[in-house]
Amino acid sequence: MSYLRGSGFTKKKPKDIVTKKRTQGPIPRATDVVQTVYMLAALAALAFNMPLVFLEIDMIFGLGSGVTSVIARQRATNISQTMTRSTNLWRR
Repeated sequence: MSYLRGSGFTKKKPKDIVTKKRTQGPIPRATDVVQTVYMLAALAALAFNMPLVFLEIDMIFGLGSGVTSVIARQRATNISQTMTRSTNLWRR
C-alpha cells in the first residue's frame, strides 16, 4: 500500500521501525563544519581590521552582564530581607 501515490514513499509497518534512544546530538555534516570555519575566519578578519569595534562590543557586553548581576544581587537581598521580616512576624 503506497503512502503517497507516485512519490515512491511507502508506509512502514510498526515492526520495521527501529527506535533507539539517542544519547548525543546529531553528528554535524561536513557542510556545517565548513560553514563554521568560514564564520570563524570572517570574525578573525573583522577583529584584525577593526579591533576598536571589538573592544567596544566587549565593553558593552561586560557592562551589561555587570548591571544584570548587580540587579539580581539587589533583588535577592530584598527578597531575603522580606522573608526574614515575614518569619519574624510569625514568631511574635
